[in-house]
Amino acid sequence: MKKMYALVGVAFLSVGLLVGCSSNPSAGENELTNSQEKQEENLVDVDTTKLLPIGTVVKLKSFKKPVMIYGHHQIQGSTNKQYDYVSAPYPEGNISSDYNLFFSRDQIKEVLHLGYETEEGKVHLEKIEESPGSINEEDIFSE
Repeated sequence: MKKMYALVGVAFLSVGLLVGCSSNPSAGENELTNSQEKQEENLVDVDTTKLLPIGTVVKLKSFKKPVMIYGHHQIQGSTNKQYDYVSAPYPEGNISSDYNLFFSRDQIKEVLHLGYETEEGKVHLEKIEESPGSINEEDIFSE
């Protein structure tokens, strides 16, 4: 009698597994859906009218790929125009100066990842917001 109950239990378990597997999307579709959901969940709600920290990854209104910010108040050499940010394509990073992307805060569509923030970084951003040319060599290289 115990063998019969065991066989019935195995049969129900097998049918349950087969039904479950046949109703799920393929693994590739499931991974894509999970990736898209995670990316949407990870959007950061920040005030883009203020300077964002180095390492922040943003999506721009007129650029296909996300970019990572690696500098503030930069002057583009070819136009001699100052922008809020200089960035590199993400995930490739800094390929060469030909791939630097200069942009201003009004061009940000969404923030995908907020960069590293410290008190020192916050003070730095406040300082350059007040006076963009206020950073000098002593601020960077002195202890």
